[in-house]
Amino acid sequence: MSTKFIAENLKQTKYDVDYILLPGMVYGDAKIVEEVTGVKTFKGTEEAWDLPRVIEALKNGVQLSTTEPADKIIGKMDNIEEKLRKIEEEAKISFEINGVKITNYPPPFRIFLEIDNKQEFEKLERLRRNINVVVLGLPVGHYDLDEVKNKVKQLVDYGHVVGIRC
Repeated sequence: MSTKFIAENLKQTKYDVDYILLPGMVYGDAKIVEEVTGVKTFKGTEEAWDLPRVIEALKNGVQLSTTEPADKIIGKMDNIEEKLRKIEEEAKISFEINGVKITNYPPPFRIFLEIDNKQEFEKLERLRRNINVVVLGLPVGHYDLDEVKNKVKQLVDYGHVVGIRC
């Protein structure tokens, strides 16, 4: 089966779906199906029993391919996570805060995001997977300790590891 064949057979129908997953071994670029249907289309897995992993990857924002089977993309990611775990196990840790290990020397690198004390903290939710520590930036001369405590408590309640810069 080819992507051209699939596109030809799907072009007359309207779809109310988020994604179309084609078999991973289908011949051709899934972009053809996407152009015909208007629905984001990727190659799925080579084996049907791996579909739950693909769906989980899509939920987590993983960008799949239109030319490579999803197994290859997800397999690369699994490999990366395994390598990171090994690096973390072998690293010299300076300190740890709520499960975030800070090393003497990278790798692993940690992502610190400094935010303004007036920023809406709810917007940080979409960045949660990409940052390790939120740093609350305060202007020089900021003396309202109750406000600082409240802001830090809010961030901690949202599940962030928090640092302060003033």
